[in-house]
Amino acid sequence: MPTDRQLAIAFLLALYLVLVAVVADVSHAADRVDRLPQPALERAATRAAATGGIRSHRYGDATPWMRRLSRELVSRAFRGDARRWALCVVGRESAFNPGAISRTDDHGLAQINRPSHPWVNVRRLVVDPVYAVAVMVRMSEGGRYRRPWQGSGYAC
Repeated sequence: MPTDRQLAIAFLLALYLVLVAVVADVSHAADRVDRLPQPALERAATRAAATGGIRSHRYGDATPWMRRLSRELVSRAFRGDARRWALCVVGRESAFNPGAISRTDDHGLAQINRPSHPWVNVRRLVVDPVYAVAVMVRMSEGGRYRRPWQGSGYAC
């Protein structure tokens, strides 16, 4: 027959295992950006960009979390073949680093050229991934106009 102490230890162990399972499930769910509602995705991307998700202005130099959020933003903004194209462009241009700036004065996820597009707020472009995706959608007319990205030496 188990003693009171053994029962208490068994109860605490069971409680600990339940808590570990709940925490693991919550952290896994939080990492599933594809399940986030759009407003939550946008808040998470904005927060990540403002709190260290962008490590530098170099190609691909963002945290894995920031890159996943950026990828999901791009994926949701385009439909059909345009989605594949947009993901290819952003992957090649910035490797999903919203803060990327090239030597040729290209900025953000889609590497928008500042001199060619004076209407774009480039300061915001490199700190706000939601804005960066909206600019790409507008410039490409939802993926129908691909010319600004065609001369980059690769095909998407």
